[in-house]
Amino acid sequence: MIIKSILEKYLELINSIVQNSEFDNLSTLFKHLENSFESQGRIFLAGNGGSAAIANHAATDLSKLTKNNNLLNPISLPTNIAQITANANDDGYENIFVSSVKNYQLNPADLVIVISSSGNSKNIINLIEYSKEKAAKTFAFLGFDGGKAKEIVDFPILINSKKGYYGPVEDIHMIIFHLFAHIIKSDIDELDGK
Repeated sequence: MIIKSILEKYLELINSIVQNSEFDNLSTLFKHLENSFESQGRIFLAGNGGSAAIANHAATDLSKLTKNNNLLNPISLPTNIAQITANANDDGYENIFVSSVKNYQLNPADLVIVISSSGNSKNIINLIEYSKEKAAKTFAFLGFDGGKAKEIVDFPILINSKKGYYGPVEDIHMIIFHLFAHIIKSDIDELDGK
């Protein structure tokens, strides 16, 4: 009983953070993701720590979606630990994602989605800058004040936890990917009693 009330309080906190966040670019993200079913553009995802886990989870979910018999092509850059450690050893940790994405020859049909609560991780900043050089569209799932990433990314999505709570910020980042999946599957109906 006590745990349930704590859970309810946590969900209230998430809702409060949602109310104070910046979602202006969410429809743009969803439009570009949906267009990727037809364009065959790739969707690159990157993050560190918990955000790397979100990138991997999101890539898995996106890879299972279909529209008009077309699939998406998501690629999570933190997935291959051997490549990450080789890149870190040879090129520095700040370049792990740029070193990986160079193999794919980014182009304007591609999307790059970075996930970073602080928005200040050097490897994330470098990936945004490199992706923009290659004219790929860049999106950032951010927290707090958005850090440097908010200033340079094409489309920031800012989850504004004033007290710097990582857990709710990361939860909302994952919820955004789940929301897109449910929209594509047209199956958000549990609250309607269906």
